[in-house]
Amino acid sequence: MAETGGMSKKKKIMLAAGGVVVVAAIATVVAVVVTKNSTSSSSSESASKDKSTTPSTPSNDSASLTNSTISDADLLPVKNTTVDPASFNPTSDPESMKPTFTFLAIGDWGSTPYKKSGSDLNPGSCCKMYNSKTNPNEARYKVDFWSQSYVATIMAQSAKELKPVRILGHGDNFYWDGLGGNNDDKFRFATTFEDMYSDPALKGIKWLNVVGNHDIGGAAYLCGAEKNEYTKCGSSAELVENLNQRFKYQQRYKSPDNDRWQLKDHYYVDSYTAGDVTVDVFNIDTNYADNHGGMQICCQCFGYGNDIPGFAQSKCEDAQPGRPECAGGDVGMYNACIDVINGWGKDSLKQAKRDIAASKADFKIINTHYSPHHHMSPDKQKELFGLTKDGNVQLFMNGHTHAFSHDTSAWGTHFIENGGGGGIYTSSANALSNKFVTNVWAGAGYPYGFFELSFSKDWLKAQWVTFDKSWDFKGNDLEGTKRGGLQRGHCWFIPSQSYTAKGAPGIECKSSKKKIIIAAGGLGVVAVAIIVAVVCTRGSSKSSSNSSGKSNSPTTAPSDGTGSGNSSGNATIDEALLPPKNLTVDPKTFNPSSDPESMTPALTMLAVGDWGSSPGKVSGSDSNPGSCCIVYGSKTNPSEARYKVDFWAQSYVATMMMNSAKELSPVRVIGHGDNFYWDGLGGTDKASRFANTFEAMYTGALKGVKWVNVLGNHDIGGANYLCGAATAQYTKCASSDDLVSNLRLRAKYQMEYISPDNNRWLLKDHYYVESVTAGGITVDIFNIDTNYADNHGGMQICCQCFGYGGDIPGFSTGTCDNAKPGLPQCAGGDQGMYNACINEINSWAKDSIAQATKDIAASKADFKIINTHYSPQHHMSPDKQKELFTLTKNGNVQLWMNGHTHAFSHDTSSWGTHFIENGGGGGIYTQSGNALTNDYVKNAWVAGGNPYGFFELSFSKDWLKAQWVTFDKDWVFAGNDLEGTKRGSNKRGHCWFIPSQSYTAKGAPGIECKSSIDTPLGAPIS
Repeated sequence: MAETGGMSKKKKIMLAAGGVVVVAAIATVVAVVVTKNSTSSSSSESASKDKSTTPSTPSNDSASLTNSTISDADLLPVKNTTVDPASFNPTSDPESMKPTFTFLAIGDWGSTPYKKSGSDLNPGSCCKMYNSKTNPNEARYKVDFWSQSYVATIMAQSAKELKPVRILGHGDNFYWDGLGGNNDDKFRFATTFEDMYSDPALKGIKWLNVVGNHDIGGAAYLCGAEKNEYTKCGSSAELVENLNQRFKYQQRYKSPDNDRWQLKDHYYVDSYTAGDVTVDVFNIDTNYADNHGGMQICCQCFGYGNDIPGFAQSKCEDAQPGRPECAGGDVGMYNACIDVINGWGKDSLKQAKRDIAASKADFKIINTHYSPHHHMSPDKQKELFGLTKDGNVQLFMNGHTHAFSHDTSAWGTHFIENGGGGGIYTSSANALSNKFVTNVWAGAGYPYGFFELSFSKDWLKAQWVTFDKSWDFKGNDLEGTKRGGLQRGHCWFIPSQSYTAKGAPGIECKSSKKKIIIAAGGLGVVAVAIIVAVVCTRGSSKSSSNSSGKSNSPTTAPSDGTGSGNSSGNATIDEALLPPKNLTVDPKTFNPSSDPESMTPALTMLAVGDWGSSPGKVSGSDSNPGSCCIVYGSKTNPSEARYKVDFWAQSYVATMMMNSAKELSPVRVIGHGDNFYWDGLGGTDKASRFANTFEAMYTGALKGVKWVNVLGNHDIGGANYLCGAATAQYTKCASSDDLVSNLRLRAKYQMEYISPDNNRWLLKDHYYVESVTAGGITVDIFNIDTNYADNHGGMQICCQCFGYGGDIPGFSTGTCDNAKPGLPQCAGGDQGMYNACINEINSWAKDSIAQATKDIAASKADFKIINTHYSPQHHMSPDKQKELFTLTKNGNVQLWMNGHTHAFSHDTSSWGTHFIENGGGGGIYTQSGNALTNDYVKNAWVAGGNPYGFFELSFSKDWLKAQWVTFDKDWVFAGNDLEGTKRGSNKRGHCWFIPSQSYTAKGAPGIECKSSIDTPLGAPIS
């Protein structure tokens, strides 16, 4: 995607605040489920060492490779069918199957060398998450350091029992950059392959490998492969030669152990037959993927970016062709690279389509590095889905994401992500369901492991394997670790091809473990049920709820949507929200002609989100840290640099807000919800909470200024028990009526409050309008309840998992993100009670949107602002997202502001609405923002690091100036010592002039302020 005019400046604010770094930068990222296509062009393969003298257009990286057009209908199941797909399963009992033979499968396994037992030097890929050095205080450090060796041990244990005939490897065989010459290839094969998997039970077994992105450069320089000294490429021809050489180093290797290493080409087939069972494995190169695939490999940002003074490697996520950090800005060289990688993928798909169609094997398996739905653009995703459906493929296995998950499809193909093989630190899985696939399991926590694949004539048994509880990990001390055994977890019986051809889904094994607790440095692994995925989700059936008592019969969970009534979210693009095609007029021509830099504001407002921290802290003590510091677990960690800022963050942000108010004299403060962590107010604590965390917190120049508030999820229970509100002693609800009554009471406690300071607290209802006029300018604020959101919204509130889950022996509340109706941790399994709750919350949103649609259309205000807790693009399913986008477009809304994500970002739309996420107000520890760009919105700024702050909104007749405010470099934070902190002043950062309604009606985008920070501030951060 080419960089657009007006978005080329990098914004950076670096603070000496306890090591907290704030990096704000323009960022455009690929959205995997919904992406913006770039312009297609053929590339130049000039051998010239100079950059192209004529501009080149980047090759199209998001389109399908085979130019095939696959509609959604081609992949979706037949509607209104009354036949249960399970009826197509084999009639034989899978539990009594005797495997004819077994494979093992592992992904992302080849760690960097040079570690030594007992030393933290050169930890490499095992521990990159700890940055440049290890952190023994991290519980997972004990497992991570020698994880490849540990996984190799349990693989050998499995092999000793099952005697596998093949091992499938999903790529990323040699971190970080693949193999080089000068004996590097021989050394790496010897140490991290031959020696690592040398147990007698693994000897001589064929490994069927593919290459991943880290095998062909990762994101470092591609040239210099022969000398193993990676450098800039002198020409496109040199780049292509070195790219091919990376692959050849692995392709040509001949193992001294029965020639067990197999990587014949970018595409090849391995067929194995024993008894009457045949398995064909189709090994495919998918490095053309959109998630850390071809673009990152060809940009080589970890090489070129390092040569740019002050450039942070973390910004390599946003590198694009044409920028200096991407192939040095040489688009011709980038194109030469991406065309080669795309060519590998195109040839793989072409051959695979032919061979899979011709295969008569009982089981057809695709082995590759990337997943269609986790790592590909929509066109590529459907291209691969079509390949598996048309070819009747039973199993698609990949790595890349360093985690584990299992998704099913309506056409019978199973998709297993299997990327925690020990080559690199693991991550949490994404339990993603969309209209094509349904998630049935994801490995929560950060587990390591692999899969066993056992075959009979009718069934393939796929079972995940990890460490058992007898392991005792010792960090860098390899010899000191007590090695235990293996534990088998999630398991599924997949039918053979004659049954999947009819759509047979198979069945979960009886041995499938729903919960595995591992003594791995405190790491837990829990089988995950289906959860809502924000970008593309699976809908639930709509049903009315029983209003009293427990249900006597099973009740289906209702839809979580409003308007369309479907939380699944149709991921198809709403053309009405897209800009006109072939538009030749620059939208900036619709901006006001007046100079925004010389505007004199007629009135100002402040805006803050997620601000109301939990009470109970005492200066000088780490007891009861509460919401400030939950990132540190159950207790604080003074060794964390950010601890110095986090502990009293609300107080510090309040100081900055008072500094701002003294200068600007705001007439309103807009609050985006989560006013009272953790669970909202109770009857017996409401007075003290208002007195301490509101009235006494915001004094000085903020006295008497009206606060315009909405409710967030934490104001109405968060995820704790909802009943007992009157006494603030939260308990299980006795009935659905009891639950609804208490839910309403949580909201009422905030709505009925009358502030002794000029009645400054406003929260009139779930929906209300606040209108302010001064100096001939009117601002209408439409306050909307959006707690029906999919990201930590209605489902989590109504499940009450932190209550019910806490009462289940051995249950980890860390898995509450995965609670769903019907499970015991969700409303005790009482779906009737859950329905009563979710229907109440949905009704608040439905009424809010209905009233807002009418009032926004009728408003004649110069500026229309929606204030709420959630974002359409960050927190909603596609249908809800489009519904709210349409509300802002049809109503000509200038600004949408929300919190919930404890971070800051700014997105623009083609219809003139600006979306600002503003959730770092100090009530809870902050996090990094998401620079999300999709077909509807484009990210203009995101605050990197973990900053705190708020926004100033200044209004003139033509312009609204929105400017972010954070700490300046004079602050010196002192952890739990409130009085010991030296309070400094404010530093203003990202800033944008937003036009008034008569201009945004034409699509005027506004313009970035000249005062937006361009250079680092404060002391350098090491």
